[in-house]
Amino acid sequence: MEIDNIREEIDIVDRNIRDSFVRRMELIGQIAECKKGSHDSVYKYDRERAILEKQGGEVDETIRGDYQSIVKKVIQISRKYQYQYLYSDINDEGFNSILTALEGRDKLIIRVDTHKHLDIFDILSIISLYGVSISEIRMDGECIITLESDIQDERTRVLLYQLYEEAELRI
Repeated sequence: MEIDNIREEIDIVDRNIRDSFVRRMELIGQIAECKKGSHDSVYKYDRERAILEKQGGEVDETIRGDYQSIVKKVIQISRKYQYQYLYSDINDEGFNSILTALEGRDKLIIRVDTHKHLDIFDILSIISLYGVSISEIRMDGECIITLESDIQDERTRVLLYQLYEEAELRI
């Protein structure tokens, strides 16, 4: 097979990936709508593990880890999408007190726990999805991250809410 023919097939696969991703996000929006009414949590560790194991088990061992990395990233993007959808209805006293304490600060210094099924790489991956810059990370028995972002930016607030829900965010 010629390389140009192979590239044409890859283009078809890429379009299928795009179309599947768009459809997945439509379905995630529907799930977020259901969760809005039920107040169900976004992060479901056991469900995510089951998806990764099931989907990974259906892929050749030589590429299984890479495929699971892709699925994990798609799941993270899906959670972000749900938090963005649900954020306008959030009225959590503990989270609101964190936002109030962060008001007027140039740098947002936060503390997160990495023991709730999320390691530091998961947390950094989540932060990167929001496009928020990190100026410092310290691991002194706890994970302390300095974010370069404006607390007035809704994207930052949604990120902080996701970390509050998934990694026990505190200041």
